[in-house]
Amino acid sequence: MTSVLGTIGQQSGQCGVQTYQPHTWPVNGQSSKIIGGREAVPHSWPWQVVLRFRDHPLTCSGSLVKINTSGELIVLTAAQCVDGTLPVEWTIDVGVHSRSALEQYQKTYDVKQIISHPDYSPFLLHNDIAIVRLSTPVVENVAVAPICVTSLPSSDFYGKYCVVTGWGATSEDVITKLDSSMTIIQLIAHVYSTSI
Repeated sequence: MTSVLGTIGQQSGQCGVQTYQPHTWPVNGQSSKIIGGREAVPHSWPWQVVLRFRDHPLTCSGSLVKINTSGELIVLTAAQCVDGTLPVEWTIDVGVHSRSALEQYQKTYDVKQIISHPDYSPFLLHNDIAIVRLSTPVVENVAVAPICVTSLPSSDFYGKYCVVTGWGATSEDVITKLDSSMTIIQLIAHVYSTSI
């Protein structure tokens, strides 16, 4: 894990490029929960990917990141998503906005390797991060691109706002609706220190 993570810092080349501009803020105020926000502009978050376990339509999501030394695009996700599973049980979909339709830029990749943080704790969810390496190179386009990764300490972001994206409900009362998580949503969230 260290050898792969050690090469992900400041990115060489392009990252964080959004061909389709996202909504501007404020968007429906700020949310203290992950539920909230609104549907994102299609393909405005090109690093967002779908992780599918076996035949499930959505198990988890992740972000495309480029490794400096090789230029390989990998997926960063939560270790809790992939813990105890085999690469052959997973596929990764890129270029997805709506999970209910096949889209122009959507492509599915097989998984070659899963590397969870060596100190991941499934009970406390400490170090809840994993790298997923794909069997074939990801093709970048206007709807598929890596996100930038910072080398700054997390404390530099305490008290700031960040954008959270994923397939989820826009309000608590629509969680049970079938299509409540079919398209990417975005919201802003406040970054807090875990030591408070």
